[in-house]
Amino acid sequence: MTSTIELQVSAQKFTDQVLQTLLATPRPLPDPYLGMQLQRVRYRSVSLRRDAVASYRLLHVNASHDQGPGYYDISARQTQLAVDVTAEITAEANIAAQPNRLATPDVTVDGTLVFDLEVKQSSIGVLALDTTFRDLEVGISFPSIAGVVDPKQWAMDQLKSLLNLKPIKLDLSDTLAKGLQFWNQGIALDATGNALIIRAEVADDGNPSRWTDFYNGAIKERLGRADWAVVALPRDLSLTIQTQIWGRLTQALGQYRVRTVDVQYSGHGDRASFTITPYLEVWEDGVEVIVNVVSASFGISVGFETGKVVVEIDASAADDLAGGIRAVIAGLVAAFVPLVGWLAAIVLNEVLGVLLDEASQAIAQAASGIDGLPEGTKVEEIGPFKYRARIPFTAPSSLPGAITTFSADAEAVTVGGTWSVTNLSPGELKVTASRFARNAPFVSCGVLGYSTLEAFDADPAGSISMHAEAELTSTGTAPVSVDNVISVRMPPTDGSTGLTFVPGEKALPSKLELDGPGSLQLAEPILVEVRTSIGVVRLNFDQLAGTVITVPELKRLRSQIKANLAYCDAEELPIWWLKKHDLIPGGADLTSEEIKAKLLEETVTTIPAFY
Repeated sequence: MTSTIELQVSAQKFTDQVLQTLLATPRPLPDPYLGMQLQRVRYRSVSLRRDAVASYRLLHVNASHDQGPGYYDISARQTQLAVDVTAEITAEANIAAQPNRLATPDVTVDGTLVFDLEVKQSSIGVLALDTTFRDLEVGISFPSIAGVVDPKQWAMDQLKSLLNLKPIKLDLSDTLAKGLQFWNQGIALDATGNALIIRAEVADDGNPSRWTDFYNGAIKERLGRADWAVVALPRDLSLTIQTQIWGRLTQALGQYRVRTVDVQYSGHGDRASFTITPYLEVWEDGVEVIVNVVSASFGISVGFETGKVVVEIDASAADDLAGGIRAVIAGLVAAFVPLVGWLAAIVLNEVLGVLLDEASQAIAQAASGIDGLPEGTKVEEIGPFKYRARIPFTAPSSLPGAITTFSADAEAVTVGGTWSVTNLSPGELKVTASRFARNAPFVSCGVLGYSTLEAFDADPAGSISMHAEAELTSTGTAPVSVDNVISVRMPPTDGSTGLTFVPGEKALPSKLELDGPGSLQLAEPILVEVRTSIGVVRLNFDQLAGTVITVPELKRLRSQIKANLAYCDAEELPIWWLKKHDLIPGGADLTSEEIKAKLLEETVTTIPAFY
């Protein structure tokens, strides 16, 4: 029975989490244009502002004598999201000229991306938060970009392509009584800059003064020390209670029928109280015989414990309605579900892009209708016709937090809570690549391992293979995606050349591997382009080895095979044997596990060094 929904969010926590969400959501870089590549966007900070003025249209229902258009137009402040960024731009030729590393950018631009924030109703009860790209603010002049006539427009087009944010849907339809809709809705930053507020109204008057004040920040900030607050109007809660009592008592009382239900509210500090008095009618054989039977009043007291809203219902003075009272308990508890933060959970998760599937079911259950109670709700009878219900905060695991504040006054009932911001750190793209070099054959432990050594001694060239690899990593904790791996120049990998190519993972760390026969000869280096969300790199794989296997190389390859065999047999082979064959340094006191570790080091050092 909600007529007004209001969610207040700490502006600082909101902007902190938006920054973290940008870091946590890798986005593919746009393709190069006019020979230039947007190589990386570094997000430095996020803030909210309301310096601009915009026009808003307020809908209303015309009175019978009013032939107007059914709306008012107002001018008020526009809430905007400002993201400070550093954009790095590199020429394609520069990327190609600096293989196996992230090329030095040709142009670096420090600026601020500005987005307009607006809330609309996309369908009945469903709000859409639009984030519209407005401008790229830079210093006095925009740096020039080689070959680009309008460098600022080039940068704006690239950034809009990268940050093409879709409208975020907030389905609040279950908060509305049947037949109602939100007539007006909006988002605003309060005058202090401390709170970001989303508000939606069922009221159909479209009051221009009320909404102008809202957009201009004339809003009572009710966060206190909380990170978010759900604000409910006493008249909404009273109407919900009245409707619950009316409908459920009518079904449960038999000869009694509910004529009306009076609900009186009082708010005092950390407690909200409602006094409920049903007025009944008595019917016999379908005929009304007594009108306005006054039953004793009963009350509801609402407060909180850590992480929970606590609803206490005292119906001991109305024990003549015993059957009806039991029927309304679940409904009365459910009337306060919106206070328990499901609205905060929905909006914060959707807006900040961290909605988890396992959380959506709990939220949907809480918002599925007046009969739904969140999982974990406990209702206990604490005395004759006295009940206590504890309703837990339904925030999903991605937003760890709790209800920490509860306040009530003549204007509103407010529940506030906390949520934790992640702490991802951006990193630098690191590339490590090796040339093609001869690799000893794989050695199996057991009898087959010694046959590998015999085969190598008989035909070294036929036993070895060629191998090259590159590994891409990030030095930070923020995820990095690998969006495309492009073979710029590479011999066929269809089996005709014996060359195989493994393009690696879809996220960093990622290893690309190339393998071919020992007879592989490259006319020119293999080139591969890897496009990640923090940069584009060209990998160059050339050949270190010549066509003739030298004696030192034969010894190295054979030593590698023998070291692998010794590793397999380290449990059985005595220390003197390993030392005699110069397979391991160290004293006679080494354990078998220490021997294995040193043999592994020996094996690794025989692989061609990275450069």
